Amino acid sequence: MKKLFSFLLVLLALFTVSACIGEAPIFDDDDEIVMDTEATYFTSISETVNLNPYSETLANANTLYSLLTDSLYIGDYDWDLAIELGLAEEVGDFTNTALLPFGYFPRMAVDFPEDVTGRGTHWRFTLRQDLEFEDGTPIDAHTFEYSWRQLLDPLLLNARASNLYDTGNLPLVNAEKYFTQLVPDVDELGFVKYYVNDVEYTRANSRIEAGEPYFYAQSGLYEDYFIELFGTTWYLGTFIDDVWYDFWTDAAGNVLAPDVVDDDGDHIVFLDSAGNRIPNRNMPKVDDEGDPILDDEGEPVLWLAAAYATGFRPAYMDAAGDRAIVDSAGIPVDGEERFEDAVEIPWEDVGFEVISEYVFEIRLSSKKSAWQVMTNLSSGITGVVHPENYEDGKIEGDTRTTYGTIDNPLVSYGPYNLIEWVDGGFFLYERNDDHYASEDYRIKRIRYDVINDQSTAVNEFRQGRLDVTGVGGEYYEQYRTSPYLKLSPATLIFRFEFSIDRPNPDDNNVLSQYAEFRQALYFAVDRETFVTDVRAPGFPTHGFLGPIYFASEQNPFSYRASQAGQGVLAPFSPATYGYNPVMAKSLYDQAYAKAVADGYITQGQVVDFEFVFFNAETNWIMANWLKATTEAIFGPTFNMELNAVTSPELTGAGGVWDSGNHDITFAGWQGLQFWAPGMLQVYSSNSTHFNDIGFETGNVELSVELPAGKLAVQEWLADLLAMDEEDLTAADESYIDSFQTFLSKFEGDVYTDTYHRLIFFVYYNVLDYDLYEGREDEFDAITATLEAELLRQMIGVPLFTSVSAAVYSARVVFEAQEYHARMGWGGLRYMYLKK
Repeated sequence: MKKLFSFLLVLLALFTVSACIGEAPIFDDDDEIVMDTEATYFTSISETVNLNPYSETLANANTLYSLLTDSLYIGDYDWDLAIELGLAEEVGDFTNTALLPFGYFPRMAVDFPEDVTGRGTHWRFTLRQDLEFEDGTPIDAHTFEYSWRQLLDPLLLNARASNLYDTGNLPLVNAEKYFTQLVPDVDELGFVKYYVNDVEYTRANSRIEAGEPYFYAQSGLYEDYFIELFGTTWYLGTFIDDVWYDFWTDAAGNVLAPDVVDDDGDHIVFLDSAGNRIPNRNMPKVDDEGDPILDDEGEPVLWLAAAYATGFRPAYMDAAGDRAIVDSAGIPVDGEERFEDAVEIPWEDVGFEVISEYVFEIRLSSKKSAWQVMTNLSSGITGVVHPENYEDGKIEGDTRTTYGTIDNPLVSYGPYNLIEWVDGGFFLYERNDDHYASEDYRIKRIRYDVINDQSTAVNEFRQGRLDVTGVGGEYYEQYRTSPYLKLSPATLIFRFEFSIDRPNPDDNNVLSQYAEFRQALYFAVDRETFVTDVRAPGFPTHGFLGPIYFASEQNPFSYRASQAGQGVLAPFSPATYGYNPVMAKSLYDQAYAKAVADGYITQGQVVDFEFVFFNAETNWIMANWLKATTEAIFGPTFNMELNAVTSPELTGAGGVWDSGNHDITFAGWQGLQFWAPGMLQVYSSNSTHFNDIGFETGNVELSVELPAGKLAVQEWLADLLAMDEEDLTAADESYIDSFQTFLSKFEGDVYTDTYHRLIFFVYYNVLDYDLYEGREDEFDAITATLEAELLRQMIGVPLFTSVSAAVYSARVVFEAQEYHARMGWGGLRYMYLKK
């Protein structure tokens, strides 16, 4: 590989590609598009300096090293199953793209993983015998042993090491102990302990029993601890990096808002006449002379919730509950680390063993299914590194390696080779024709130009020097009708969130109390118009889960594509994404009549309905549209009041979201793509995330048919009870209790439990014990049961799924006809360039 530094060459390369992008396609005699097998695909990426898959966590690095690395298994459309189910006639038939099943298949391995003992903790892998790095160095089981030992190296402390020790990933026996054997002593929360003058300070000491006067913040993750907030902060209209918050009380013991601490550890606060700290959320504005600015009534004008932080964690405290003096990084000043708990773990004790040249085995500390094993072995993160180059790159006492940098580039063993890397300029890839799967890739070369600014990338695309660019935000309008625009849904779903229990009960909206009215508002929203004319771009979504959620990692179909996922929305006008103005008017009239009959209003009285939202131009557009739409459908007795507020007033402590002081507001949730029931925990009234004020969802009893799950649990329980008592682990005994409780809640094949327990007991605990036949359908059924309850109560009005937008040049051909929840637009194996 050449290492170039000439900016002139970068410019020359940029200006010589414009002629080959966007020209009219060439057709053969049968009117088929002619594929250009020698062309270069031009794209862009922001600056990236390290491609080491073991240490780098940023998406840019992953994009770049994924072309150079390989994996034991790979995710792909399951064509055999698709053909069997009638969703495809042959491999490559994309007629039903979004409905195609997904699966994992052997890649560097010759076959699926072998469960040696049948208990999911001992797995054998057999490698292909034609694997090699681009320089011809062979890859075998010993290469994997060297590589995984480096990934877990206790000196390197690679950021990606948790992939081989975390219980949520692939927990090799003793891997975490091996990785952390040189780590300083930590407390039970996993934070490093510090000693100042022999006094031990830990974050675990900050439990609420530790003492006063520290502030207790219920945060979910650390709900029993006094919390420090940290990170990039917005303070009085200015961004400040690396500041810390302390929580304090005043002289009377009243909790105040956090004081901001600057880089010198000084508190940026005001004191009142009694010497009490005034919280920054109520900090008075001052003029150039430092005197308070007064309003017309002579009262100080206050800043509102002037400071925010991006994260939180427990405070460092001693056993008596006294807080340590910390530096700008939150570490106790003059604190000393100790290594008294360190235990040497030899590599031989880790659950990895070479069996023969092309066979190795792993032993896990907790059971995993074959699917879970393949999932965790489907990327370059658990691939291999070139032993010689990796070793030669070790520096600073072997605590760092230059492997993956421009000075010591990652050696490819994937479908592409990196043939040129210009620092700050571009990355040029060429297909590795010696790779065993090279024929799967029909694009010869790929060039990533380093472009950090979206406007620059869009301009390069317009000039014909890029084949693709993102066109979100201000650029979307220009390309919204382009035939080459591709929209990719995310997990983020926005909704109108109801509150039916305001802080002052007298302020509760009379119509919101009736499910018919909430349903009326649901049917009154034209989501297709919303995502094209009001809040573009987006994907219209009239359920509480969007198109890319899966009921489990093992489900081959997305939840929305499942029979259960479609059935739950069947009564809600699916053909128009929930829009039915006739139904909306009928339901509104029913709710209004009930309110009259119950004596809340008189016939003909106008009901005011308050929409509270963040004061921004885009939100005003949305609010005015919603007001006009609903008032037109519901008629003259309905008036929507629009109330735009500041961000602190909306999201701050005691604000609109926190207190429920609104009729509706605009909000969103995202995450847990492959744990759909888990995602629905945010709508459980027993959850700390619950914002839908006044609704009771968590303790509602629901019933779902789980015949296959019942049978599986009976078999698992019998197997555990048949074991010798001394062989049972604590986990086994816990499962016995859970299994017996689970089986006690059946009437025939119908299981009944609360909304909250269906998620945290059944889904996360009992039925996740192992795979069983019918599990995928039953997880979809559990998800549908939960979602149906949310729709029955209509705790909110789902609106749209957030999407990313990209536009491509005319010569880029995608075989996939629509977005797929797992495969996206198909990736490099299912796209090509045409002449």
